[in-house]
Amino acid sequence: TPPNPADFLGGSRMDRVLAQLAEAADIVLFDAPPVVAAADATILGAKADGVLLVIQAGRTRRDQSERARELLEQARVRIVGVALTNAPRESGGGGAPRAWGRA
Repeated sequence: TPPNPADFLGGSRMDRVLAQLAEAADIVLFDAPPVVAAADATILGAKADGVLLVIQAGRTRRDQSERARELLEQARVRIVGVALTNAPRESGGGGAPRAWGRA
């Protein structure tokens, strides 16, 4: 591990790795640390086609989510969507919320 992982992620070696991965696969996914915790996610996001912002229900505070969005936007990172994890299920009926899977 380099002394500062952001140095590796922002470097030309990482650009070469990403180019090789893009040639070998249709979709390349990366899991990065929280945006507000380290620069890694923002640096990597700037090199990607887009970022899916993951928010954990009951754990990620609204101000953290807003700050993450702001940091990504400042770096001109394209946010393609937001995923909410660990959300409590509604009682009765179960399954997916009504809006899912319906046109």
